[in-house]
Amino acid sequence: MQDSLTTGTILPLGITFAPANTYICYGQLVPISEEQALYSLMGTNFGGDGRVNFGMPDLRGRAAVGTGQGAGLDNYYLGERAGSPIQKLSVDNMPTHNHTATMAVTGASADVSVDSTLYVKGGQGNSSTAEGNYLATATAGLSAVTNGYSNTADSNLNSGAISSLAQLGNLQIQGGVEVGDTGGSEAFSIQNPVQAVTYVILAGGLYPQRP
Repeated sequence: MQDSLTTGTILPLGITFAPANTYICYGQLVPISEEQALYSLMGTNFGGDGRVNFGMPDLRGRAAVGTGQGAGLDNYYLGERAGSPIQKLSVDNMPTHNHTATMAVTGASADVSVDSTLYVKGGQGNSSTAEGNYLATATAGLSAVTNGYSNTADSNLNSGAISSLAQLGNLQIQGGVEVGDTGGSEAFSIQNPVQAVTYVILAGGLYPQRP
């Protein structure tokens, strides 16, 4: 089978070892002197110093992705590594949202004053009925006002007879607004479902000819 495959071909296998003329893709370094044909194709794209050794691809826990840049996608060059199986959310990539704020009042004080004015007529009145009128100077003597009051009420004085003004000043409230913290800052998995196999790279085989 190897004679029909190109040197540098990567294959997934359902076994735990690398067959002859292959290397498991574990990112290990291989002496250039032992695999000159493979090195001439791969170079140091997957590691190594390019003088004594060169690196194999490392597909442990990684998925292979095509090189180049697809429409609307990132650009990848040969041997590049990217991505992480876990991620932590930060303020920059969280959706815009609100938190409930609670104000805790620890003290309050204020100055309150109430001014009331009873309006009366400063001269003689012209009615003997209290309802709808103001207090005034009586037009007759003491006998004219006998039984002028009652211990029960069945009518109201004129709505403008008494005017009251309440003022609230120097209001002071002590306290603070608290926004509670939540969350544990734990990283979470963003890995797709996977099943592990053994990836090997072919060192022997047909040497590819450039078109």
